[in-house]
Amino acid sequence: MMIQNFDNVILENLGFEPLEFDRDYFQWTYQFKKNNLKLDFTYSIDKIISTYLYFNEILIASNFASGLSELSIENNIIIATLSTDKLYRKLKLAPYNITIKWSDEFIL
Repeated sequence: MMIQNFDNVILENLGFEPLEFDRDYFQWTYQFKKNNLKLDFTYSIDKIISTYLYFNEILIASNFASGLSELSIENNIIIATLSTDKLYRKLKLAPYNITIKWSDEFIL
């Protein structure tokens, strides 16, 4: 999926609109909430992606990666694939129940 059209895919499949769109950096930010959890998810046209997880408004986890190559949605889960010369990384993000899973594989 092309990064610049993914905001339409999120809206059509999950019903979420971006919290913010930065026109200078072509960067989309989404915020997902459930009870005391809040998850900020940002991706940009320059292939950077980040997640910030808050509990009671206190940041408890953050991740940042570059090399974004693909974004998709499967079974209400946002999937981001990232790759560099030596690393393959995948993010699975479930916006309805606020779960994040990053997995890494080294390319030999």
